Amino acid sequence: MLFANGTATSWNAQTLVVLTASCICSTMERHLKNRMRSKIYSVRQQHMDLFLKCKLLEHESRSAMAARLWKQD
Repeated sequence: MLFANGTATSWNAQTLVVLTASCICSTMERHLKNRMRSKIYSVRQQHMDLFLKCKLLEHESRSAMAARLWKQD
């Protein structure tokens, strides 16, 4: 309904601005959440890579130690 003084029209415009801002904020929030998930995944992957490298080095050092002990006998 449109009033003679234009009240309804300005209310609709304000509503449109609020809804648009809300939509933009929601989009930005989703984007930031996705970026954070991506970064968390990346850090977890780096942690797993380092963990596996440490396990490999541990295995290699044990194998080398066992080989040295075997040669001594």
